[in-house]
Amino acid sequence: MLAVPPAIEPVTCEAVGTRTDRFIKELDVKLQEVTIRKTANFQITLTGIPATGGAPVTLFSEPQTICFTERFLLCAPDDIDVQCDVFDVVVDGAVCCVNGEAVVTVSLLICQSVTSETEVILEIEAAECRPREDIVLPVDFCPDIIFPPQCPTIFPAAHDDDKNDKKC
Repeated sequence: MLAVPPAIEPVTCEAVGTRTDRFIKELDVKLQEVTIRKTANFQITLTGIPATGGAPVTLFSEPQTICFTERFLLCAPDDIDVQCDVFDVVVDGAVCCVNGEAVVTVSLLICQSVTSETEVILEIEAAECRPREDIVLPVDFCPDIIFPPQCPTIFPAAHDDDKNDKKC
């Protein structure tokens, strides 16, 4: 039989437990060890052709829940919020034969972003600013339009009756 990658619902993640201060000597900084718990529900589907032949058979496992934790070192004292966002999940599965028994293995790769966030007040040093005068661009980008000579008998000049008797 062949294992189809398990159907997995969105993975949730959240900071849990108490934070522990850890001094990192190499960096000369105190960080907090934060535990992130990830939870997901999935169902395994097995599809294959029976050894006796016939039509393909599909088997479904009962829905399964997995839960595991991961620890991170962050700048996250108790008054700082820790955010965990899962932006991609890659799931793969296979059937292995161990001691004559079929065993399903599932691998789960979770792409996540774990950040510590808080509101802060920033002080920015700057000088007083006043609006400047408008800068007007020159309008002489285009050359003057020069009209070619005209034949006044066919195209008389506007309001100029004296020049209408000229020939082209």
